[in-house]
Amino acid sequence: MKKIIVLVMIFATATSVLAQTPLVAGDNCFDNGDYVCAQKKYQDAMDTASGRDKQIAEIRYSRANSCNNWLTVANRAFNNNSYESAKENYQWVLNENPNDNYAKSQLEKCISALKAVIKLSVSKESLTFSPLGGMDRIFVNTNATSYSVRNIPSWCTVQKFDSYFDITYTPNTGISPRTGLYKITAGDKEVEIYASQPVPPKKQEITLSVSKENIRLNEVVKSIIIDVNTNSSDYQITNLPSWCRVKSKYHNWFSLECEANYNSYSREDWFYVNAGNKSVRINLHQSGSTKKSSFPVKKRKEKSIKRSLGSFSSLGIQSGEIAYLGLLYESGGRRTVGFHISARTSLITENNIWNGGEPINKTEIQLGPNFKISKRLYLNIGGGYGHIGDVDSITNFDNMEELGYYVGTAGLMIRLSRVVNINGGVSFMNIDKDFDNPEITFGISFNLKGKNRY
Repeated sequence: MKKIIVLVMIFATATSVLAQTPLVAGDNCFDNGDYVCAQKKYQDAMDTASGRDKQIAEIRYSRANSCNNWLTVANRAFNNNSYESAKENYQWVLNENPNDNYAKSQLEKCISALKAVIKLSVSKESLTFSPLGGMDRIFVNTNATSYSVRNIPSWCTVQKFDSYFDITYTPNTGISPRTGLYKITAGDKEVEIYASQPVPPKKQEITLSVSKENIRLNEVVKSIIIDVNTNSSDYQITNLPSWCRVKSKYHNWFSLECEANYNSYSREDWFYVNAGNKSVRINLHQSGSTKKSSFPVKKRKEKSIKRSLGSFSSLGIQSGEIAYLGLLYESGGRRTVGFHISARTSLITENNIWNGGEPINKTEIQLGPNFKISKRLYLNIGGGYGHIGDVDSITNFDNMEELGYYVGTAGLMIRLSRVVNINGGVSFMNIDKDFDNPEITFGISFNLKGKNRY
């Protein structure tokens, strides 16, 4: 019986040994995190297997080789306290073999170590501010939960955000540069930022001078050189006389060309050299020719002066067929529309009418505008009121009628000169009913305004 049991155990052991091929053995080593063992077993499988099994062995060998390399790098980094690099390589191992307990343990150690190490850096460690004031932004990189900005100069303000802060600084109105040293802290780490602000550059005062400010030329000289000394980048030449021009212009000199003076009299003028807000006047004097000019001198044509009629304000007399005694006032000439007024009467008494000496007594007053047709011709239009008295010869010789009526007038005024005007026209009665009993009028007036102006 004992012999049978021993034979069974020997058979089972042999079967187990024969069933564990190199590929399976390599997988066991890989799962246990023994990548050197896994590489050896996979190599044996590649040497003995063929076909698909050999391809599988090659793939698993490559994976075991990668894990072994990552683990070697991770261990070296961990021993050198390079926890970030160690963490990264341990993670790559676990990506291929999640069952590697050693890599898991080392990864947790790296994470714990990294939590204990505060990192802090800023985007700029040196700042140069504009002298005119402004704002600058600084980015902060830290694994701490917060950071602080200290040692802020009095001429700056800071507005802090999660990952950056803004520095606002005022203009430097002093006479010397100013500096500051910001301190940014996070946990036990601190970074310093040096800041400086220069004073604004002083405006350069423009200087300007020329070699000649008073130039005397003879009648035939044509060109002269004038030196210019200025700290400005450029200069301008202005107000040149008509008989001179700039022939050449350079940074520190220019040449002036002038025409010959063929007249017997001298001539004087001036021009300016300008640079920035500075200006220098250069006076020119050119003597006249001592010889008779071969060039004909044109004489200026004297313009004949004509008197303009201009505006008028005239007073005169006006007469009619019946109302023959009258006064007239007119004004206008400056604009299209003017004004006129007249009053006429026959001054006949009732006794003269009753006695048959005069048949009628008539009085009228009218006013209105005048319209300028030309310099000498004006149209007068007016309206007014009139009064007439006569003997009723039709019905009753014992009564004398006195009637009032509305007057309408029209006529022309002609300006004979700046002083004398004549006028003529017609006057109508009862214009509210019918234009009847027209009376011819005429008159003369004399200008009282502007008669001596030209």
